[in-house]
Order: sequence, then structure tokens, then C-alpha cells
Amino acid sequence: MSIAKVPNGVNVMSINELGDEFGKLLFKSMDISESRALARHVANLINGVYVEVNNDLREPLRIGVAASTPRPVLLPTHYTVLINDGVTASLSIFINGFGGCPSTTVEIYLGRGSRLNALFVSTHEQVPTYSLIKVIAGDGSSIIARTLIMGGSMNHHREDYLLQGRKSDLNHLGLEIGHGASRLTIR
Repeated sequence: MSIAKVPNGVNVMSINELGDEFGKLLFKSMDISESRALARHVANLINGVYVEVNNDLREPLRIGVAASTPRPVLLPTHYTVLINDGVTASLSIFINGFGGCPSTTVEIYLGRGSRLNALFVSTHEQVPTYSLIKVIAGDGSSIIARTLIMGGSMNHHREDYLLQGRKSDLNHLGLEIGHGASRLTIR
């Protein structure tokens, strides 16, 4: 897991270093009892990041997740991203699986009047993957999201967009490209 460059106006903390104040924000939008896969993910969590975007970003915030191990082991990571009120930002999350079983959860909270351009790219060799992305949009917020999933022996990919705020909106396009014996579950 890495954030190549942290732009000005962005606070980043490892979830292992979060105190009570920020720690309560993790998995706030997710019900871990809804599936065994999500419960297993949370129980075995190895790393992740809390990101808070306070100012407009001139360049995209990029988060890279790489899973590589020769053993078939679960590799769960979690990311909570808060886009504050009135902020315009771009976010790219790249998930690359070269071994093991990458398992990634992402929570994104959009404040009032915020705007987010999001790119989710998941590329894998012949390994199984699990990913859950949940976006909660506040009043007058907007998200433009693009998703690309390539490869993987069996991909479970889920994106939930909750337009809770008045006049919030979403524009989303997704593409899955499988090869060989690839299987995909999209919800």
C-alpha cells in the first residue's frame, strides 16, 4: 500500500495509528454482519489508511495497493477517505494482485457541495479478489466514477453509492475484462 505523493491540504494517517477520535470512522458505513467475506476481511485486517482532503486538489490523489505473496493467503486492507465540505478533488485507487488473495474495502464520504472524480482500477493475475467500495454523498455533492477490472481468477467487486444528501448526483461507468477462466461477481 502506498500514496506516492501527498498533496497540500491532505492529511493521511495509517489506520494502525488512529486514536479513538478517528478510529470510530472506520467501517462506519459498512455492516460487517452482512456477509462472511466482509466479516473475515475485518477480522484479518492487516493495514490501511485514513485520508482527509481539506482543500481543492490540483492533481489527483493516488493510492496504490499491491498484493504479492506466493502463498494463497488473505491480504485485507481498508481505506477511509473524507472529502470535506466544498472541496473539489480527484482520487485514483489502483489495486494490483500478483499473488495471495487481495481484499480491499474503501469508504468515501463526500461533504456538502463537494465534487469528486474517482477512478478505481483493479488488475490481477490469476488470483481471487474481493473489493467493496462504498460512497456516501452529502447535500449538493457530486461524484463522477469510473471503474476498470481486469484479470483475476474470481473477482467479487461491489460498489455502493448512497446519495443521501439533497441534490447529490452520480455519474458512473464500469468495465470488466476477463481472460481465460476469469469469473466476476458485480453487485
